[in-house]
Amino acid sequence: MLLGAVVNGIVGMIVKRAAEKAGSVAMKSNALHLTTDVLTSLGVALSLLLVHYTGLLWLDPVIGMLTALYIMYEATLLLKESFPPLMDSRLSPKEERLIEDTINSYHAHFIDYHDFRTRKAGTEVYVDFHLVVPHDMTVGNAHRLCDHIENSIKKHFALAEVLIHIEPETELLISNFSH
Repeated sequence: MLLGAVVNGIVGMIVKRAAEKAGSVAMKSNALHLTTDVLTSLGVALSLLLVHYTGLLWLDPVIGMLTALYIMYEATLLLKESFPPLMDSRLSPKEERLIEDTINSYHAHFIDYHDFRTRKAGTEVYVDFHLVVPHDMTVGNAHRLCDHIENSIKKHFALAEVLIHIEPETELLISNFSH
């Protein structure tokens, strides 16, 4: 029993490190499973020893409850971590700033951008915004500019889907006068 606990403990630590490195909730769940096996085995061994040497029978259920509480606590943390990737949510402010800084690094080639939105679904990232370009910019140049911006964003978020809606600056002027 103790040998199994030691082996599971070592494997659990290895899996936990790999899970943190990969950002995998599934691997963290597996590491937690191994850890609970270790805690259960150690709890049983400790209970047997304490009850045998002290005669205090109440120690067995107390150790069992403490082990169960710890497992529930860790499971709750794991649940909290596993729900957000299942739901669409916007990127963190830090991640959005990184994307906006990337867009702004091309500011010499466009007038403005607006309606900036981000969304994360699992490991996929979605970015969309409207890019206001000079009225005399050709479609080809606007397309190349968008390709450059998109590729730069993908350097930070490899799985990003980037949608850039091009608007000529005259539309910006018209919309400013209509308000």
